[in-house]
Amino acid sequence: MKKMIYIADDQDSIRGICKVMLGRDECYDVKDFPDGSDLLKEYDKEKPALVITDNIMPITKGVDVIKHIRESVGDLDTPIIFMTGYSDGEDIDYASSQVKTRVIHKPFGMEILDHVSEMIGE
Repeated sequence: MKKMIYIADDQDSIRGICKVMLGRDECYDVKDFPDGSDLLKEYDKEKPALVITDNIMPITKGVDVIKHIRESVGDLDTPIIFMTGYSDGEDIDYASSQVKTRVIHKPFGMEILDHVSEMIGE
């Protein structure tokens, strides 16, 4: 059975690239969302194997996605990849301090596949 990955990013191109890279070997099912709020609505219905979220989005930032999953829901098990185009800041510090959460910087390439495999445990 394929593992489900959720991706939230307000840029269609980033979501599309991630979907292509993650779906190419047909190892993962991928659902993508244009904002963190959309991801969280689906997360509350079905917990994925991994969450990938950008930080800067119009309604719900990636750091708020992490806070909801880790603090409000109390889920310390679902791995999260936090994508950012910034090199430092409070949001990056917060994300870096969370269990099973990895910060990756944009632009990124195929190395995201290594992060996903390591975090899901494959």
